[in-house]
Amino acid sequence: MEIITETKDHEEGVSLLHEMGAEIIAVTLGKRGTLLSNGKKNEIVNSIQVTSIDSTGAGDAFVGAALYRFADSEQIKTISNDFDKLHDIVSFANKVGALVCTKIGAIEALPSGYEIEIAKV
Repeated sequence: MEIITETKDHEEGVSLLHEMGAEIIAVTLGKRGTLLSNGKKNEIVNSIQVTSIDSTGAGDAFVGAALYRFADSEQIKTISNDFDKLHDIVSFANKVGALVCTKIGAIEALPSGYEIEIAKV
């Protein structure tokens, strides 16, 4: 976000990205969660607390998990208007990204469905 918008202020950066045409914005903030915005509402979506030993692949896992959930959505064309659904998608992606940090490696660290299911927010 900082590279594209040239600002470190998250709220200002999100506004600029919306002005550029982005409908849905997710700014990952590490252990603090993800700033989610659909242009109407902004909210920090909490992550789960983990003991991180290797963050390799966490960002890719977050994006992959979010895309997986977007692809699984029946309302993909109107999803930007459903903040609760967006929140659920980002919460899931946060879990996956955090769980990757608990193992060494990238692909090897991807959690199973069961590990995601039992992870507590």
